[in-house]
Amino acid sequence: MFFNNFNSLTLEESDQNKLYLTWLFHTNFDKLITEENLNLLTQTWQNVKIDLHKYFHNYDISLDTIIEAFKKIIITADPKIALRYNSFSNTLFSNIIELFFSQADIEKRHFVCTISWKLASQLVHEFDHYKIFEDNNLIGNEKEIEKFGESQGIKIEERAIFRQIDFLEHCKKNLPVSSSTNLIKVSAWNVDGKAILDEKSSCKQISKVDMVEGFTNYISYLRSDLKKNLELYQLNAQKNNIIQNRILMEALTLYSKNNGKKSIYPEIELIL
Repeated sequence: MFFNNFNSLTLEESDQNKLYLTWLFHTNFDKLITEENLNLLTQTWQNVKIDLHKYFHNYDISLDTIIEAFKKIIITADPKIALRYNSFSNTLFSNIIELFFSQADIEKRHFVCTISWKLASQLVHEFDHYKIFEDNNLIGNEKEIEKFGESQGIKIEERAIFRQIDFLEHCKKNLPVSSSTNLIKVSAWNVDGKAILDEKSSCKQISKVDMVEGFTNYISYLRSDLKKNLELYQLNAQKNNIIQNRILMEALTLYSKNNGKKSIYPEIELIL
């Protein structure tokens, strides 16, 4: 099945499903947790994993190893979270939009698109957090985790960032000659959750040179985090996540129902 928006962009079913599930998450969560839509969520996640696998070709850690390490993966609407590992419960948290889309700022207009290598590298980063806690027999030990975090916090983040950069450098060696991505901007939603795309939505062809530039810019961004102390790093990450989430929500014409209180953001466990 394809989704047509006049003649400006044609979305495959997998991308339309991502939009629909994101819409449900923010507008009709009760409907999301029906059997039909939970099955759709599981299948969409499987499709995401298929797209991620190619970046792990000949890498020393497999995607399956990373996914299987976590006890649970929880999807949330909390804008403070992009991707975050919780060592107390051995749980990976992911924002629903960050799981399916990424920010693209083309000619100063905001779109969403899928940048799989970015999500893949973030998974590598969070898996490194898991490994350091697992190697020190700390997972689930809240008191010892807090002590370890206080004394080793910045080193934990630095190690994960270096691991993420190493993965991105690996990916750069295996890029195709060209690739394509959909630049999506939603102008409205039908009552059944079908996105009506802005006429400027389009499919963009990306050269290998442009892809390498994207990797290089992201690596530079990561290296800048190495210069921050732990408190500044955490505050900066949270601030950037909130800004990123707001931009993506605006591009999708979605609005959070959160009224400023904690713990009312919907979340759901992803079936692995």
